[in-house]
Amino acid sequence: MNNDDGIWVFLSHSNKDYEKVRQVRNLLEEQSLRPLMFFLHCLNDDDEIDSLIKREIDCRTRFILCDSENARKSHWVQKEVEYIKSQNRICETIDLSKNMEEILSDLQDFINKTRIFISYNREEYQLANMVYERLSHYDFSVYIERAWDFNSSYHQNYKDAIDFLEDSVVKTNGYVLAIMNERILNPSSGSRYELKKAILGNRSQGKKAPNIIPFVTQKSLVSLIEKDKNLAPLANCNIQVLKGDKIKQQCDEIIERVVTQQMALGAIEVQAANLERDKKNQEAGFLYRLLRQNKNECVKKSKAGSFHIDKNGIVQCFEPSEDNPFVDDESD
Repeated sequence: MNNDDGIWVFLSHSNKDYEKVRQVRNLLEEQSLRPLMFFLHCLNDDDEIDSLIKREIDCRTRFILCDSENARKSHWVQKEVEYIKSQNRICETIDLSKNMEEILSDLQDFINKTRIFISYNREEYQLANMVYERLSHYDFSVYIERAWDFNSSYHQNYKDAIDFLEDSVVKTNGYVLAIMNERILNPSSGSRYELKKAILGNRSQGKKAPNIIPFVTQKSLVSLIEKDKNLAPLANCNIQVLKGDKIKQQCDEIIERVVTQQMALGAIEVQAANLERDKKNQEAGFLYRLLRQNKNECVKKSKAGSFHIDKNGIVQCFEPSEDNPFVDDESD
C-alpha cells in the first residue's frame, strides 16, 4: 500500500531554459512527483511577483535549482534561491548543461529521499502500521506490505511479498525504514530478505552505507546484527534502540528520527504549518515540539563557510563563505 497524495517540488529556473526545464518536469512527474514551474508573463508588478513566489516557497518543503548560465544571470532565480536558503531549507541543484540521462541520475538522490518502504517483522505490525499512517501525512511516499492479517494464523505469501518488494522502494533506491526484533536473525524472516536485498542493491551502486534507517526493539540485537555477515552493513546506518515501553512512544521515536534525518529544520516547520492548516493538529503539535527541542542548533564556522548543526550532530544547512572557490560543489 502507498498513501501518496502528491509531493510538490518547487523548480527554480530561468524562463529562457523552458524546454530543458519542461523535460525535467516531465521526468519528475513520471516518478509521481508534482513539480511547480512558474512563467509569470501575465504579471508586471515586481512586488506582486515577489509576493506570489514567496507565498509558494513558504508552503513547500522540496526545492530544485535548475542551474544554467541563464539561471545565474536571472534576478528572479537568484532571489528565489536566496529566499529558500534564508528559510533554512535545502535547495538541490541540477546542471542543465548535462544530457537528460545524466540529469535523471542526478535527480535520483532527490527522488530517493521522498520514498520510504517500511520493513518489519510480523510481531511489530501494529507499530509499523502506526508509523505508516503518520508518515503518510508528511511529504513522503510511504510503502508498506500488508500481505497478512495480523489477527489470523501466520501464512504470508512470500511470492506476493517479493513481487511487491521488487516493484517498491528498494527497486527505485528509496529509503527502507527497518523495525527489527529477534526474528531478523532467522534465515526465513521476510524482513531479513528485504534488508539483504536492499543492502546488496545499494552495494552494487557503490554505496558504503545503504539507504536504510534501522531500529531494534532490544539493545542486545545491535551487537548480534553487527556480527551477522548479511546485516553487518546496518552498523554504518546508526542502529537505534527503541526505548519507549508503549507503541505510541516508539512511534514518536521513529517519526522523530525519520523527519530530522530526511528534512531540514525549515522544511519541518513548513510541514507543521501545513498539517495545522489541514486540521491535523496532533501531528502538527508533535512537529512544533520537535522544533523547540532542536532550537539549540549551533553554527560551526570555517574557511569554507558556516555549518548549521542540530543537537544530533547533523548538518541541516551550509552557507558557503564569499571567497569559497568550491561554491559550485556546495552540495558535495
